[in-house]
Amino acid sequence: MGVCGKLCGFLLVIVLLLAVIIFPPTGRVLWTNIHKYAPDVVLQTEMFFSFVPIMIYCKGDYLTCVKDKWMGDYYPYAYGWDAGVGLTWQVVGGVVGQGNGPNIFSHAQYKKAAHSPTAGRFDDHFIMSNLSTLPPGVVPTEVVPAVLHMHTDNPEHKKRRTLMVDMLINIQKTPDPEKTPVKFNEIVAPPGVTNRDGGNYTLIKRTVGFNLFRWMFGVDLSVDQLTMMEEYDGTLALAVMGLFGKENIKGGETLAKIRKEIEGVIIPSNEGQKYIAGANERGMDGLNRLREVIFISMFAGYGGTGGLTTLSVAHLVGDPKNQVPLFFADTKAYMEECARFFPPVNGMNPYKVTDAFKGALSNGKEVDWPVGTFGMMSTSGANRDPAVFKDPNVFKPGRENGDRFMTFNNEYREVNACVSTADCPKAPRGCPGTHMALRLATGVMKFFAEGEKAKLDEAAVSSGQQEL
Repeated sequence: MGVCGKLCGFLLVIVLLLAVIIFPPTGRVLWTNIHKYAPDVVLQTEMFFSFVPIMIYCKGDYLTCVKDKWMGDYYPYAYGWDAGVGLTWQVVGGVVGQGNGPNIFSHAQYKKAAHSPTAGRFDDHFIMSNLSTLPPGVVPTEVVPAVLHMHTDNPEHKKRRTLMVDMLINIQKTPDPEKTPVKFNEIVAPPGVTNRDGGNYTLIKRTVGFNLFRWMFGVDLSVDQLTMMEEYDGTLALAVMGLFGKENIKGGETLAKIRKEIEGVIIPSNEGQKYIAGANERGMDGLNRLREVIFISMFAGYGGTGGLTTLSVAHLVGDPKNQVPLFFADTKAYMEECARFFPPVNGMNPYKVTDAFKGALSNGKEVDWPVGTFGMMSTSGANRDPAVFKDPNVFKPGRENGDRFMTFNNEYREVNACVSTADCPKAPRGCPGTHMALRLATGVMKFFAEGEKAKLDEAAVSSGQQEL
């Protein structure tokens, strides 16, 4: 009986998994019932009926398909947009354990949590990894605890953010063009890249990286260093997703080596020395504060802005005849819609629950989440909430509420209403580099859009000549 039970159980899982892959709505129904009826100890079996099948359905396309379907389809189906909160696994010490926590997916609930004056992450986490489970080199010890993890009401949180905004001119909302390290808003193509390369993911991201470090620090990375950044981004992504094991010593060494290479360019630069001096004047450890901002720029700046830009360019290049004119008709509205539609990160994951909750969720499931519970929240869900964005799955620049996206962790409309991201009571946890990220993405997008426009013009001339 025992053997039969195990075998039957295994076969049942296989049959259900095949059913989910062949007919995805089956997975949504099974997943919904697991969340409602299954004990916490088997909650992680939801992976069989959501994430794994969706990965197969999306052909592994996490950024533009998986997270949108998971947070914009499965969770709303199970809990409803009005509720906006569902279950996720409880992660303790970087390991999935028993118990559950909140997963926030609606715009209202995301804004409530992320705009809270007590919002924060876990000091011992690096996104989905625990520092104790990572090998040396992944996260530099000099930056721990990083500003990314500090609670909003921690005075040090505001102090470090203010330093960034004061010293890094280009991340300010309205930079003084006379003070920026390089010509304001100038996009320079790195060696080997032309505006005709919009179909090449690597070259798009390389263009973002090259100009990111120019705008922030006034330095030009070499092609070899930009290639290192591509390796760094792909390797660090494993740690971001919680897939970087402590046994991966070589991976940690690679990250540390590349970071040292980039630091070797930035630290002795004029902007690097200004940053150190500015931090020292405020009673901070100037060198380590610069190392922290370099770490953030290599992670959120390169990876996040690069992700937004590459996805946006891919969207334009995929239908240049319609998208190129749409982009040039209203560049600002187009890029705001790109930021809503293609959030490069999945949200403030994880976050620490600061308001205890005990009771029933919208599906009837009883939960008990004390302060300190592990939780997650999703920009992909918030940015497709139909209560805020009508027809959310349609790409529509200039839409109503088009500036209310949560891509940079706080609502952009609220962030944009403030003079500085470092002093914004209504949006106290927006990314300090929000304004630069959008300007940089827009500039690189325009660079490649001009190349696509040239191709269209040449095709039109060629077609006209053939008709003659």
